Amino acid sequence: MSENQPNPSAQPDAEQRPTGGGKGRTAALVAGAVVVVAAIVGGIVLLSGGDGEAESSASATADSGKKSEEKDKKDKKDGKDEKEAAEYTGKRYRLTAPETMVGDLKKESGSDAAPTAGFLSAFEKLGVAKAQGVGATYQGGKNLGSKWLKFTGLYGEVSDPEKTVDRYFAYRASSAAKSVASGQSLKEEMSGGPTRLSPAGLDDDTVLKCQNVTYTSDKDIAAGRKGTIMPNCVWADHSTVGLLVHSHTASMLGEVPLDTFGELSAKVRAETRAEIK
Repeated sequence: MSENQPNPSAQPDAEQRPTGGGKGRTAALVAGAVVVVAAIVGGIVLLSGGDGEAESSASATADSGKKSEEKDKKDKKDGKDEKEAAEYTGKRYRLTAPETMVGDLKKESGSDAAPTAGFLSAFEKLGVAKAQGVGATYQGGKNLGSKWLKFTGLYGEVSDPEKTVDRYFAYRASSAAKSVASGQSLKEEMSGGPTRLSPAGLDDDTVLKCQNVTYTSDKDIAAGRKGTIMPNCVWADHSTVGLLVHSHTASMLGEVPLDTFGELSAKVRAETRAEIK
């Protein structure tokens, strides 16, 4: 968490927040959103648990996915006609974490954080060979236009982008269920299923899916408050994978559709990829 972020423990109780006119409610909403985001910055783990736990869980998810894929092949009348995906021979890219993104999003000081060895190893299990990575947190905008973005990028060799994305979301669903069952202080609930999006500027070989995740802290529960919904978006092409957790203050009023976060994800992808010559 950066030094200029508020302390989560400073969040006012619900009865202390302004309840007057529209301006008071807006100010309370913005203040509450900033504090919730600060708490999530401090507590969110995209692949939860220690390195060994993450790798083990990702491996189990990948094994489960492979068994399901093998069963689907057996269920077909003539599995021998299946053609293996041709080896990708196009351009290769790496990912960067620039100082600014999509106009007004600026990297938070000290937020650069490359994925751990366990994180990279977990993604090897999910289909990213020779994985390397970058990561950072970004903020921008004011009031109801305030935005926050957690970006983690991996690059290497991705043989089947869609399978990698699907296996990741399968892992996230399992991880979210564990956060509730194990009584973690920050609980996650996946809403519906991942939605595939095709915003302008996305290449034909790129898979982008987003899913809303509700984050609820113990303090929220104690105060009778609802959790905070943040879309999780993932893209994968044949050489990069981007993991994004989005927050837009206005979305707490139901004003921002999932497509908007898909468009933002496509812009992040365009601005973070750099061709490997």
